[in-house]
Amino acid sequence: MVVLKVLALACVLALTRSSPVSTGVKVRFDGHKLFRLHPTNEDHIHLIQQLLDNPDIGLDFWTEGVALNRPVDVRVPPYDLKDLLSLLEEQEMKYEVLKENLQEDIDKEEESNHHERKRRQQITSEWIIHICTSANPPLWCSNFGSFTTAPPHVVSQWDIVGTYATFEQVNTWLASKASQHSTIASLESIGKTYEGRDMKVLKIGEAANKPAIWIDAALHAREWIASATLIYIADQLLNEYSSNANINKFTWYILPIANPDGYEYSYNYNRFWRKTRTRNAADYRGTCPGVDPNRNWGFHFGEAGTSNNPCSDIYRGETAFSEKCVFNMKTFLYNKRKQIKVYISFHSYGQMFMTPWGYTHTSAPSDIRELTRVANLAKTAIKNVNGKSYSVGSPGSLLSDDAAGGSFDWAKGVAGIKYAYTLELRPADNTSGGFAIPASEILPTGRETYAAVKEVAKRVTV
Repeated sequence: MVVLKVLALACVLALTRSSPVSTGVKVRFDGHKLFRLHPTNEDHIHLIQQLLDNPDIGLDFWTEGVALNRPVDVRVPPYDLKDLLSLLEEQEMKYEVLKENLQEDIDKEEESNHHERKRRQQITSEWIIHICTSANPPLWCSNFGSFTTAPPHVVSQWDIVGTYATFEQVNTWLASKASQHSTIASLESIGKTYEGRDMKVLKIGEAANKPAIWIDAALHAREWIASATLIYIADQLLNEYSSNANINKFTWYILPIANPDGYEYSYNYNRFWRKTRTRNAADYRGTCPGVDPNRNWGFHFGEAGTSNNPCSDIYRGETAFSEKCVFNMKTFLYNKRKQIKVYISFHSYGQMFMTPWGYTHTSAPSDIRELTRVANLAKTAIKNVNGKSYSVGSPGSLLSDDAAGGSFDWAKGVAGIKYAYTLELRPADNTSGGFAIPASEILPTGRETYAAVKEVAKRVTV
């Protein structure tokens, strides 16, 4: 009976819910609630799984994995509320409402970002004027001409650290930083996305023969804190590269936005968009674009924790590496697999330092003790900064769910990169904002995550 009700609900809502195809109008989430479900028996698990398997219903699950006595958080649009409550009551499943109106979180995030942007612009403007009007200005000041007030286009190249920036602003900042630190930094295009955006990797390091560390972020579009954190870390690496021996012994490859098309769509139109923006041949209605880029890698592709439904947020795609952003990353990583010794991917949220494998919880890499040793040291480094606690383990052990086709599994299993990790950054749970968190959280998150990255660089054996 429950299955029939879920299917009937999916059929009705498939015809009535709004399409995720861009209309140029920013989606608002007024009245969207965040529920926490508490499954305590197999009927509850079955109901949640049915809801997950029918994405046409329009529920947005923020918790990956379904297990007994493990809370499941889900965004509930107003048009789903009555039917969901009926199903929960029929199954006698307990729940609580964590957020009554998610648009309020988005508004707070935007307001905070605006405040941080203005504050940093003021600081940056004053600093540029001071430096470039001094008796011996650096050479790069000549690029800006003679001025007594820093032009806005100049300030915009410098002010994104500590803020949520657009993809274009990030690329401009990367180019500016590579120019400022030209003796140790360079920018390399690794290819274009489905929508034609240029994916640029910042290389930090002057020697070709050093081992390397790769870090990417925002493979899932709505995880903005991941990208902003990596930008902070890139800035710190540039500033400390020549003076810190643990940093200097590596070449660093930094990709702040690994899913540019999805990120821009999330930034400009739909804050909670997760996937890429590819048009899918299997999407016969043309209303469900995109693939989950962290299910699209060619290692145990299409297995547990993925979907063949293009409307699902964990849709794996028709084939491995179908997504250009994933293909571009794979090509770069594979070509440099002998140099790259550490692969790290930043996500959010949950405060977890995850080790392979993601595709299964019944086995682990042969060197899992070494991977865990380094992860635990990095976890301690995080706590020593701001007191934040991270959990260490595989996705199966931490999330009660396998997730095949992920980037760090491929990095370890195919490219042979010894140390492969996924970090789920702040916050710990949805009560602190979930995906939409104030920009004031960026710098604290950046500082503690940078401490973890430095600890990894110090502790790995290469």
